[in-house]
Amino acid sequence: MKTEYTTSLHGNEFVRKDDPQIEFRGLLDSAMAQAAFGASIARFENKPNLEKGFCEIERGLMEIMSGHYKCTVVKLSDICGKDAETLHKMSHNPQKYFSTTQFIPTPEQGMALAYMNVLRTRIRDAERALIACYKDCENEQALSLIQAMNRLSSAAFVIMCEENQNK
Repeated sequence: MKTEYTTSLHGNEFVRKDDPQIEFRGLLDSAMAQAAFGASIARFENKPNLEKGFCEIERGLMEIMSGHYKCTVVKLSDICGKDAETLHKMSHNPQKYFSTTQFIPTPEQGMALAYMNVLRTRIRDAERALIACYKDCENEQALSLIQAMNRLSSAAFVIMCEENQNK
């Protein structure tokens, strides 16, 4: 039965609002909101590549939310023309693909690039919350969700590197 302190986990299955699964969904919801806000900033700053990146990350976050709610395996769609494994490789060896290594955006680079970094950290927060939901991170559905979250943080970093290189 639904009470003020419970919410639907899956269909008619209700849990407390402080359940780890709901904590994860809350962080995921926050990341989706931040992606939409970031796209608005990028549009305002006339940075179409960043705008597209924010929108495609938001789509990936929605794919993860759907998979989590429906208890299905998630396979992310390509983001900015790159598949998940390419994004992973690029993020782990940025000097091979870009004229940069790890970096933090500066104020001079604009709000949109800085906000992509904020989104990247929010995605990482949600990824850690997701891991806390599963005692067995090796079941196929859990592993697909965790990997998808990890690849979205990779995507955010790759998009940042591309924008940094294009300055």
